[in-house]
Amino acid sequence: MALTPVIDIDALLQPISDDAPAGTDPRADTSSSSLYYQTKDARNAARSAERAAVDLGGPPPEEWDVVAETAATILANHAKDLEIAAWFVEALLRQEGFAGLRDGFRVITGIVQNFWEPCFPELDEDGIESKVSAVAGLSGAGAVGTLIQPTRLVPLTFGSLADYSLWNFEQATDLEKITDTYKRQERIDNGAITMEQFNQSVAETPAARFGETAALIEETLAALAEMSAAFDAVAGVDAPPTSALRELLEQILGSLKHFAADKLAVSSYGDAQAGAGEESGEAVETTGADGTVTMVQVRKIDGYASRDEALAELLRISNYFRKTEPHSPISYTLEDAVRRARLTLPELLAELAEDPSHIQRILLAAGIKPPEVESSGY
Repeated sequence: MALTPVIDIDALLQPISDDAPAGTDPRADTSSSSLYYQTKDARNAARSAERAAVDLGGPPPEEWDVVAETAATILANHAKDLEIAAWFVEALLRQEGFAGLRDGFRVITGIVQNFWEPCFPELDEDGIESKVSAVAGLSGAGAVGTLIQPTRLVPLTFGSLADYSLWNFEQATDLEKITDTYKRQERIDNGAITMEQFNQSVAETPAARFGETAALIEETLAALAEMSAAFDAVAGVDAPPTSALRELLEQILGSLKHFAADKLAVSSYGDAQAGAGEESGEAVETTGADGTVTMVQVRKIDGYASRDEALAELLRISNYFRKTEPHSPISYTLEDAVRRARLTLPELLAELAEDPSHIQRILLAAGIKPPEVESSGY
């Protein structure tokens, strides 16, 4: 099950009107109340504040909230605009981390798939390049993308000291390589964290939180790939590049799997997606013989609450292959595997070993009393 969206994507992708599905160009309004210029000014102010900030990785400037609000208003009520959508993604990343990035990509994908011809900016003498330039700037086209550094700063750990990101992990890793005591302390005095601090934050972060973060990154990568494919279909060689951002997300996921390997082993991606970060599982009702209703907590492992549920899933998969690939042995193999999984151990051994004496030795070695051998009657 996919993780919950943080914005109403469908609402943002509804046609503006029957006559003008993509609305009107928001740049045409040059008044002081223009939503386009309010969004643009707020974005410029937010980026200036970030460049001037001493504490890299601190809270995002409040102007990003204005960008997110006005951009959403434009997209939902006034115009389907790729530049506005690109600014919206930048704001969502600051507000919601990977979930915002994922949903922002999905909004852009929807605009491209449903409103490509009429959407804004309109084509000019430069052709498609000017229409997609703002989206191209997200990952980077001839320069570092506007999403690159903010993505490196998205928190990955959530401990008592602080929330740490890929940028912090790289700092700690570089610090480990410095043998000069003076230079090492100078780095620490300038804000670098030690690997001990980073590992403490990893230890304090719940396993389910790591599972949810890993699942979010994977969903973000999938959304980025869908957006890239949508642009390829309509723009061809002029499609905006996405490789730098894709490689960064893959690097973040790889680093997470490295430093949180033990935690991820406890909380699989399936658990994180099914339970949205809850380790306790699902609460279900059971009714006793006296009619008493009791809530029982059922812990799911990789999305399955019981052995029977997992076996039933195998049978559904078997049935799928039986219908779609009747010539293939896969369905029969799966069906037989489920049948054998439901046998008792003596029954299974009787199938696997022909000699009864071999079966008896296996059972005895396992500390199980062999069944009595039936007399032939002769």
